[in-house]
Amino acid sequence: MLEITITPLDADASVLISTGIDATQTNHGRQHLDETQVRVFGQHLMQGIYTTQDGRSDVAISCCCMVSGDVQQCYTAKERRLQQHTSAQLHAGETVTLQKLVWIDWRDDRQAVLDEWGSASLRQLEMCAQQSYDQLLAVSTENWRQWWQKRRITVNGGEAHDQQALDYALYHLRIMTPAHDERSSIAAKGLTGEGYKGHVFWDTEVFLLPFHLFSDPTVARSLLRYRWHNLPGAQEKARRNGWQGALFPWESARSGEEETPEFAAINIRTGLRQKVASAQAEHHLVADIAWAVIQYWQTTGDESFIAHEGMALLLETAKFWISRAVRVNDRLEIHDVIGPDEIYRTCQ
Repeated sequence: MLEITITPLDADASVLISTGIDATQTNHGRQHLDETQVRVFGQHLMQGIYTTQDGRSDVAISCCCMVSGDVQQCYTAKERRLQQHTSAQLHAGETVTLQKLVWIDWRDDRQAVLDEWGSASLRQLEMCAQQSYDQLLAVSTENWRQWWQKRRITVNGGEAHDQQALDYALYHLRIMTPAHDERSSIAAKGLTGEGYKGHVFWDTEVFLLPFHLFSDPTVARSLLRYRWHNLPGAQEKARRNGWQGALFPWESARSGEEETPEFAAINIRTGLRQKVASAQAEHHLVADIAWAVIQYWQTTGDESFIAHEGMALLLETAKFWISRAVRVNDRLEIHDVIGPDEIYRTCQ
């Protein structure tokens, strides 16, 4: 949702506003969407339906663009860009205002017919568009007010910007947490960076989940259920490496399989590509996930979770460590591991 107002201050002006849906957006030079359908509905609504390039998911982007004043409008669909073009002749002091509202849906189950699914998504946008921009802004403002009322941490003393920095961190922690979808978790770079392709790391359980645990335990539960959903991939990785139980991927995505590339940059001294050792030996993430399960249970007393998802996670991680250890002089040792600094290997 956005609103843009243009007012020429000291002379007449010709104004051209082009906006809509751009499916050519890239991440690190790679595009993701293939166009399936694009349509315009009436004067203000447009929709693009796209398939991800791996063919597994559909994305519906519905858009409503309202422009005030005496304007001329047309639509174009070219090179995966569906756009509304608005032109206006303004005298000095006159104003033209664009209000844009977007609704995005995603699916990977494809249970509904594509047209029906797209129509349902468009109806959601139309319901929102029945409210004014100010009404929608008020709803959003109240939602944020309630969120801050429960979660804001106030700093007394210190530097003036300390409070701002803390607020900024909490804001990003909220927007980058997919609390609505337990098949997703928190990307390594959140929503502010494209590093690691949005993959999930152990940092979620150790550094981020505790905030949600003490502010909204349902979100913490959802993040743990993400790991539970992905147990089959972790079990398969352990099996391939000759161990039992679950070895969670160093870089995790929706499939639960290991997403870390086997090789990284070329070593300029040897001329050979270096192996990414983290995925092979930085196994503390298995214990990190088990630790998070225990923290959640001890804090919430959620017996239904610990009896099902939690116990499954704990049992599979325990099986892994038992098989990962070797017996040396009547004791168990864990060899050839990397610590959280990702540097030193062959620690014992």
